[in-house]
Amino acid sequence: MKIALVTDSTSVLTDQEVKDNNINVVPIPVIVGDKEYLEGVNITSAELFEKQKQGAAFPKTSQPSMGQMIELCNKLHGEGYEAIIAITLSSGISGFYQNMVNMAHNNPEYNLYPYDSKMTVRLQGYLVLAAARMIKMAWNQKLF
Repeated sequence: MKIALVTDSTSVLTDQEVKDNNINVVPIPVIVGDKEYLEGVNITSAELFEKQKQGAAFPKTSQPSMGQMIELCNKLHGEGYEAIIAITLSSGISGFYQNMVNMAHNNPEYNLYPYDSKMTVRLQGYLVLAAARMIKMAWNQKLF
């Protein structure tokens, strides 16, 4: 079974980790003042910290749009993925997990399995990397 792994940019995975493990990272919208950025796309963590040092307002976050997530799931489904595991940042600080649950319910053809990491930043990233290793091991041993 071909399984896709999806997470959000709050997992702070390196480009090499993403590439080596075939992880799909969804950028989280970050709002600084009246300007919105996509984390890891048009602003880096270092740039965010620099803005803070220069006195910018404390950044706020939003969640990826449902349209963006449907587009990603359609793409993965079209590439032959038979299941999608989505490891999200903590549901205690974002509605992203609940949106993924709703999307899984409304789109059973994706075989979407949302997982609430109940954490964020690098701890979430470690969980995503562990899932990637399990997917690779199962695939290599033909467990699916």
